[in-house]
Amino acid sequence: MAFKIPYELKCSCNRTFQADIYEYVFVEYDPELKDMILSGGFNMVTCPSCEETFPIENRFLYRDEKNKLWVWVCKEEEMSKRKRLEKELLEKNVQIKGH
Repeated sequence: MAFKIPYELKCSCNRTFQADIYEYVFVEYDPELKDMILSGGFNMVTCPSCEETFPIENRFLYRDEKNKLWVWVCKEEEMSKRKRLEKELLEKNVQIKGH
């Protein structure tokens, strides 16, 4: 089970569009997402105007219960806000029933 959140994005062609971006990855339910992350194909979007495909670098929570692994991925510039953002992600996760 993974959760996508709608984001408003802007392409290099200046077109603004909406795309769903993963914020939570529970690899025990969606093992193919692990492969997407490792191959560099994770959170790729395509502009509907110019058809350019590019990655979206957003923070996300990666969970692999089988291996007892939780990883919070964020941009380097967000590290100073890590504790607050980590708490926010964990609070949202508590609201996800059964997880």
